[in-house]
Amino acid sequence: MLGRSVQKYGLVPTRDRSLTVAAQNGAARVSNRSCNTSPHFRIEVLNNVVKWTLIPVVLVASLFSRLAGGYEPLLNALVCMGAIILVQRACWLHQYVSGAGLIAIAVVFGPFSLAVKIFLLMGLTCIAACSAALAGFRTRPAPAVYIAR
Repeated sequence: MLGRSVQKYGLVPTRDRSLTVAAQNGAARVSNRSCNTSPHFRIEVLNNVVKWTLIPVVLVASLFSRLAGGYEPLLNALVCMGAIILVQRACWLHQYVSGAGLIAIAVVFGPFSLAVKIFLLMGLTCIAACSAALAGFRTRPAPAVYIAR
């Protein structure tokens, strides 16, 4: 096992079985890789921070939107935009159920009349029901049965 790691990371033992200076530097680089400073990890952390800050902000702002007075349209637009950002993120991460809920929040707080909001929500419900029915009644191939003779 040690031989494979020596080959994998370029650690070349010398005759006195100690590591050369270059190999020690390589080992230091390998140990630095174990800490999570990669760009992918940073993006994941940023996504978690955005998600867990925007969701409470959207919910709290939606609770107090009626008390905003003259700023109610601005607050509703901010709630709608926050929900749209979270919908994009949910679709990117394949979290479709939370995306559907956030679409409902975006529609309710969007700048539409009441009738348009009702029809948009009915359309969203119909699309969700039809896609669930299609997924449930999808035909699957029968498993092959092998009969030994």
